[in-house]
Amino acid sequence: MLDVEANTLIENCGAPIVVVLSKCDLQHELNDDQFNKLLYHLRKFCQARGAALVCTSVKDDINVQLLYKYLVHRVYGLPFTSSACIVGKDSIFIPTGWESNQKLAILAEELKDLSLPTSAANDSRLRNKENAVMEDEEVFLAKLAEKANKPLAGS
Repeated sequence: MLDVEANTLIENCGAPIVVVLSKCDLQHELNDDQFNKLLYHLRKFCQARGAALVCTSVKDDINVQLLYKYLVHRVYGLPFTSSACIVGKDSIFIPTGWESNQKLAILAEELKDLSLPTSAANDSRLRNKENAVMEDEEVFLAKLAEKANKPLAGS
């Protein structure tokens, strides 16, 4: 039996995991450094959990069939012959067990900064300055019923 590489399968939940990035056609909005940093951390996350990583785009029909075939393979054990693909930015496919520390080290060499990307929750532009006050559901429905039963102005 082979030993598990360091940083591999650190968190095993016992179920196959597939991380799917949809709308990967939008990744062209990122520069190469931003994209590689994001990809590095995603690949590290997937390696730690034994997960596969697939980038898809329904709009451009990228990896949609591949994802379907891979899911059928993982769920039903049907044959799967496609190999990993990390060449194209928008067609990345990394099956479970393919990732290694050496492959991640190659990607890390290209990066200037390996820090985690900032969370969108910390972005001040996304924060709501005031908390919305929710009215009681029954009060809302009563107001709605009142408006629905009111005759129209021109009739």
